Amino acid sequence: MPTIRPVFKNGEKYHIISRSIDERCIFKETKDYQRFARNLYWFNDRETTLQAYSRFYATDSACKEILLRAKYDREILVKIISVCLMPNHIHLLLEQVTNDGISQFMKKLAGGYACYFNNKYKRCGHVFQGRFKVQHIQTLDTLFNTACYIHTHLAISMIRKQKNYKKIDQKKIIQVIEYYKWSSYKDCVGDRDFPYLLYLYPLWEIMAQDKWREVTYKWIKTNINLIIKETNNNIMFE
Repeated sequence: MPTIRPVFKNGEKYHIISRSIDERCIFKETKDYQRFARNLYWFNDRETTLQAYSRFYATDSACKEILLRAKYDREILVKIISVCLMPNHIHLLLEQVTNDGISQFMKKLAGGYACYFNNKYKRCGHVFQGRFKVQHIQTLDTLFNTACYIHTHLAISMIRKQKNYKKIDQKKIIQVIEYYKWSSYKDCVGDRDFPYLLYLYPLWEIMAQDKWREVTYKWIKTNINLIIKETNNNIMFE
C-alpha cells in the first residue's frame, strides 16, 4: 500500500528523503557535491532559474559569473534547516514558506541536478526517484531527534554495515561526523560549511549553538542500540 503523503502547510517542518534511481551513486566527485549545494541555494526561489545555470557544468569560474547575475532579493520557497548529502540519496529538513513550496523546490532540485549530471556523465533520464519520502515534524522533540539523525547519517550508515555491533568504536563515529563536509552538523556547531543557505534558528531555539556538539554525542550514545535495531521509527526512517 502506498504511503499517504501529508499535505504541506506553510510554517510547518518536514523531513525529506530523496533517493537516486536504482540506488546509483549520484555524487561521483567533490564538484558534484559542490554543485548540488549551490542548487540548494539557487533553486530556492519562486522565479524560474536561468537556463544557463541549469545546464552549466564546465568550470567553477564560469559558474561564479552566472551566480553573480543572481537576483539576491529572492522569494524563497522553503527554509532549509538541516541537510545531509549521501552518495545515493539526500536528507533535508525543510520548513515550507510559500504555498506548494516544498513540491516546487524538490521538483527544481531533481530536474536541475539531472540536467547537470546527465550532461557531465553523458547519460539521459531521471537521476532521483519520482516520489520522495516525507515525515511531518510536529513536536520540538521530533525536530531535535530528526536533526541529530540527519547530522549523523553517514556514521549511522557505517554502523549498519558493521557485522559485529559490539566492536563499534564510538570515537570513530564522532570523528566521521566532525569531518564529513556534506552535512549541516558543522554549521549547527558554528563552523559554516553552508553559508547563506541554512535557517538554523529553529535548532538554536532548542539548544544553544555551543551545546550542539555535546548533545549530539549524548544522542549517539543513547540511541546507538536503537539505530542498530532500527526500532525507533518515530525518529528515523529509510
